[in-house]
Amino acid sequence: DVYKRQTMHHLLPSIVALAVAAVGTSALAETYYVDGACGDDAWQGVGPICVPPHGPFQSVQAAIDAADHGDGIIVAAGTYAESIDLLGKALVLRSADGAATTLMTGDGGGGRIVVCATGEGPDTIIEGFTITGGAGMIDAGTSPTVRACAFIGNEAESGAALLVTDDGAPVLRQCRFDGNTAELDGGAIMVDDAGCTTVSCLFDGNTAENGGAIASRFAGGGTVQIMNCVFFQNTATYGAAILNSSTASHTVNCTFANNDASMSGGAMRSEAISHPVIDNSVLWNNGGGEVVDDETSVTHVSYSNVEGGFVGPNIDADPAFVDQGAGDLRLLGGSPCIDAANSMDVPEDWADLD
Repeated sequence: DVYKRQTMHHLLPSIVALAVAAVGTSALAETYYVDGACGDDAWQGVGPICVPPHGPFQSVQAAIDAADHGDGIIVAAGTYAESIDLLGKALVLRSADGAATTLMTGDGGGGRIVVCATGEGPDTIIEGFTITGGAGMIDAGTSPTVRACAFIGNEAESGAALLVTDDGAPVLRQCRFDGNTAELDGGAIMVDDAGCTTVSCLFDGNTAENGGAIASRFAGGGTVQIMNCVFFQNTATYGAAILNSSTASHTVNCTFANNDASMSGGAMRSEAISHPVIDNSVLWNNGGGEVVDDETSVTHVSYSNVEGGFVGPNIDADPAFVDQGAGDLRLLGGSPCIDAANSMDVPEDWADLD
């Protein structure tokens, strides 16, 4: 059962249980239904009751094929052993009951389980699925919105949960990345010559050679933004939580704890002329040094609690987590981190991201 791991349920209980009803169907041009248990791809898919000819499709891809821009697709709980391509369509693909009961496991062919590679933008919305047991998702030059999804136990050469390439810029909100493994870069997310925004996400137990949770290389014109996220028990050789290479990521209001880099950068490792920024964050008990730069890079840290200290307006004091060993990273009353942040460090254009 991919949901047996509950390491961080104290801190982010809504990550895999966000109410998918927030996206209504009344404003959609057409709503299609999918039910893997009793649907039929020969039906029209316009009703949720399994009766021909209007009943639900059996496969998610059949609904995507039938849908047009502005349409919605509602997927019944179940396990869908298929890989899907959003085909560039601006539609809302959501589960009826949330990620805990709606799984996409791929078609067994070894490719990506979810593909956005035909110009998808922010109006392509994927919400409330667990993507597991395959090679996760790819955004190739695309910028979809992904909400309340769980990426668990995926494997790939790089970006085991999500690979972003070719100036893509997806936005991920309230997602969970748990136990994903990459041979090279980005145990959870690999951003390759692209951008990515993650808001209120949990990265737990991911691993890679570089960037156990997130690796970003050659961002170019893309922006890597990380806000209100938790990085816990991720591992790598370099950059157990985050690796920056020729990038300038911006991390705000995040917590890094119990991540372990065997060489350097338990929380963050930066190299190849990188200039990342960390604001209003807690970096504590991460192996391999909290923040490590090579000789060409400079990380700017402010209003953060960094174990061992870091130059700038920062502190070095036990953050007083409720139970760090059990993954409860809430702060006890009297923590030195309470009311110690600087709201001016949050970019204005991030105000509506969470």
